[in-house]
Amino acid sequence: LYRTLASRTDDLQRAYSDLAIAHQELLGVDEMKTGFLANVSHELRTPLSSIRSFSELLLSYENDPAVQNEFLHIINSESERLTRLVNDVLDITKIEAGRMDWHIAPVNLAALLQDSARTYVTLIEEHDLVFRQEIDADLPMIYADRDRLQQVLGNMLNNAMKFTETGTITLSAVRQGEEIRVSVRDTGVGIAREDHERIFEKFQQVGDTLTDKPRGTGLGLCICRDIIAYHKGRMWVESELGQGSIFTFAVPIPEIVPQLLTRVSQAA
Repeated sequence: LYRTLASRTDDLQRAYSDLAIAHQELLGVDEMKTGFLANVSHELRTPLSSIRSFSELLLSYENDPAVQNEFLHIINSESERLTRLVNDVLDITKIEAGRMDWHIAPVNLAALLQDSARTYVTLIEEHDLVFRQEIDADLPMIYADRDRLQQVLGNMLNNAMKFTETGTITLSAVRQGEEIRVSVRDTGVGIAREDHERIFEKFQQVGDTLTDKPRGTGLGLCICRDIIAYHKGRMWVESELGQGSIFTFAVPIPEIVPQLLTRVSQAA
């Protein structure tokens, strides 16, 4: 009876310890979600306020086309920003619920990277940055959702622009073994080693909230890693404060070339 009582006491102590740990984790999650809701509310309010204010001002400058064009440009920019914020929230919700729509098909990754580079070259140069491309022309085809990979590339390039005031942004892609590695390297502020994994978590951003933290929901990198994970790949960062960052994702090369599979299915 004594041994049984002692054993059950130990079990209860372990259960209590596990419960205390779970409680602390829940408190941490609750705190993150509270901060996330406050951050998202602020981020949504800002572009909405800008759109409303400049729309009202636009009505006062009916005879000044130059000012009208400037205001319309601001309204369009804030509308795009608002759309990105809403899409981030919707995407993370769909991924967690397992309701994300995927369209997997053969993808020419080299062509996709070149398309993304053409889209961003002007934006990067407008930031007085040098944009370099180091993309292997003979990259093998892969199976992927083209739009989702483009979303990942866009997030990587946008982050590079946010964090880089001077210097260079480099988009590179090479084959290493049985995978293709795509990287975006910048000469920006860098990321502390202790934050390398934290930035891929939901609702997380590094930097001081009231000073140097860039605008956003803190969901972009989390969504990107989930997208790459769905493609059976991986995503990571190499960085040190003051020495820039290298964000990389790797996706596997299929054993059967997608073009051949497509031909076989068509013949059948």
